[in-house]
Amino acid sequence: MSGTGSDQEEAKKFLLAEYEHLADSFWRNEENGEKRVNFFVTFATAVMAALVTLSTASTVDKAHVTLVAIWSLSSLLIIGIVTLKRMLRRNKVTDEYKVAMDVIRDYFRSWDDRIREYRPFERGSRGKERRFGTGGLVDMVALMNCIIMATICGAMVLQCSWHVVAAAGIAGFLLAWIIQIKYVRHQYEAGHKGK
Repeated sequence: MSGTGSDQEEAKKFLLAEYEHLADSFWRNEENGEKRVNFFVTFATAVMAALVTLSTASTVDKAHVTLVAIWSLSSLLIIGIVTLKRMLRRNKVTDEYKVAMDVIRDYFRSWDDRIREYRPFERGSRGKERRFGTGGLVDMVALMNCIIMATICGAMVLQCSWHVVAAAGIAGFLLAWIIQIKYVRHQYEAGHKGK
């Protein structure tokens, strides 16, 4: 880097402040995503518990319970889809923060040989591709959405035999899983190409 010693000191101060801001934003982004997933899981659990309680009450018409269950679970599925989209956005922003922090590290590496090999993110975050099925929060939300969809499909044919209910539930689960895998992969590929 060219410039006087005081210019370099000012540049270092600026980059350190910028790095601190990026690191703080990175962790807040991660924490907000975890809170959102925790809220979704807690809310889904509460809705399921309420539906089980309602369905076991002897004074309630089972046809009405089924209708309430389908509408409640459909609403819950919409919240799950929005949560999935938010987690994908969170992952994209996280990757952007990692790249920005790597750029700042690169400047410091050029100034000091002692940190030339310092790379806290696996092989640098640039060029690293995300994958579905690694057990992250996106996978957890997708799985919850599949369970909700399976329950909706099963509830829609509840008056049929248990074989039909089970088949509908499995079909709903698999359909939701396939759709979400394709969507998530598409989003990850689009994000990776944009780097």
